[in-house]
Amino acid sequence: AMFGVFRHARHGMADDGAKSRLALLVPHIRRAVLIGRVLEERSYRAASLGDACDGLAAGVFLVDAAGSLAHANASGHELLRPGGPLQLRDNRITSANRDAATAIAEMIAAAGRGDTATGTRGVSLPLRDRDGVPYAAHLLPLSSGARRHAGARYAATAALFVHKADIDIPAAPEVIARTFELTLSELRVMMAIVEVGGM
Repeated sequence: AMFGVFRHARHGMADDGAKSRLALLVPHIRRAVLIGRVLEERSYRAASLGDACDGLAAGVFLVDAAGSLAHANASGHELLRPGGPLQLRDNRITSANRDAATAIAEMIAAAGRGDTATGTRGVSLPLRDRDGVPYAAHLLPLSSGARRHAGARYAATAALFVHKADIDIPAAPEVIARTFELTLSELRVMMAIVEVGGM
C-alpha cells in the first residue's frame, strides 16, 4: 500500500496549516501499518502451522467443546472418507460405531470442560474402519501452556490425532541377527539349519 499527499502548484509549498493537519493523520496511518504487520505475521504463522499439520501422516482434527470440527489436515480429511474410521455429521467428529462415537463425544466434552479425566497427556481410543482395519485415536486437550495458543486461532479446545495402528514387526531373522550380532553368512547358515529342522 502507498499513502501520498499532493498539493496543486497554485497552493504553493506546504505551510504550517497543512503540516498540522497532516500531523493529525500520521499517528492513524502508523497504527494501520503496525496492525497490518501483526495481521500478516499471524497469517504467516497460521499458514505455517497448517502446512506443518498437512505434512503429518496422522490425521489431525482441531475440535471445539461441542465436538465441532474447527480444522482438519489433509490426512484427516482422508480419514473422513466413506467407510473410514471417523465420520463428519453436522460438522461434528464421530464414528459409525456407536460405542466409539459415544467415547469420542465424551472425550471431547471432558477436554472442553477442562476435566482432569483427560489429564494433560490426553486419552487414547481404539477405532476401526468399515473393513476392520485398526486405528488409534489420541485426544490432547488444548487447555494448558502453549497448547492454548495453538488452539486459540480456531476456538479449539482439543486436538484429535488418528493414525493406522499398524505394528511394524521386523522379520524374525533380522531380530535374531541383531540380537546375536550374526554376520550375513552366519545368519544364512543358521536359517538353513532351522529350515531343515536341525534346531
